Amino acid sequence: MADAMLGCMNAATWGTLAVSAASAGHGADLIKTQHGAASHAWQTPGGDINGRLRIDAGVDTFPWRALGLFRTNLSPGAIVTWMLGNDTDFLTPVYDSGPLASTVMDGYGQSVHVLPADIQARYAHVDILDTQNPEAFLSVPLVYAGPMIPRARVGLGTGTSHGRDRDELVTRSRAGQDYVTLRSMRRRWTVEFPTLDAEGEFWPGIAEVERVAADGTNVLLIPFPNSVQMPREAVFGRLAASQDAGWPQVNEVRQRSWSGIIVERL
Repeated sequence: MADAMLGCMNAATWGTLAVSAASAGHGADLIKTQHGAASHAWQTPGGDINGRLRIDAGVDTFPWRALGLFRTNLSPGAIVTWMLGNDTDFLTPVYDSGPLASTVMDGYGQSVHVLPADIQARYAHVDILDTQNPEAFLSVPLVYAGPMIPRARVGLGTGTSHGRDRDELVTRSRAGQDYVTLRSMRRRWTVEFPTLDAEGEFWPGIAEVERVAADGTNVLLIPFPNSVQMPREAVFGRLAASQDAGWPQVNEVRQRSWSGIIVERL
């Protein structure tokens, strides 16, 4: 079984959100936007480095598979705990990740947790403790909480690649020296699936994610869920096909090939 996972059915964008505390103008519903700027973030009051977010999907049968916080100000010392359950107090959780350390890498500001299988529950709940946060408050602009499409059995092709898009201002002195002002930088993946089963993987999976993403809805890509570098490799952002779906095998109507580009949302 191949590794790459994609998800777009995000309960954090349409569910009912509740938080332990929020600073003025930075309530939980800002998470429902598709932008990762700090101005669109849930923020705890100054000095509050212990926060809680609850997502209500509305039904006890909602399938959770991946959970993530993106574009945050969390430090590498942050401790993140995810719980799933059907009661708001989580006295009998369906799933408890326990305290997760080292899920935030310096310079990436994201924490991603993949469940071992689809788990059905109504509520998702995350506790965040970040005693080393240099800003002394928590800022969480983007959250993903929901299912992922079935993994492709053949997996990523050799056309898959990773890079960064840089927006920079370069000023050159009369002596030829370059002075660089970096305005923004976003991570980017080109993903290639050389062989997909049309009925089981392409139409209900890749094609559906592409359709939902057409209006700018963010998509979560986890290229290698078992990798120790997952906190660096996962990208949450805009997805678009890079070419039309193809037929990798002549006269084999049950197979498709597909490639696309996903760019981190800032």
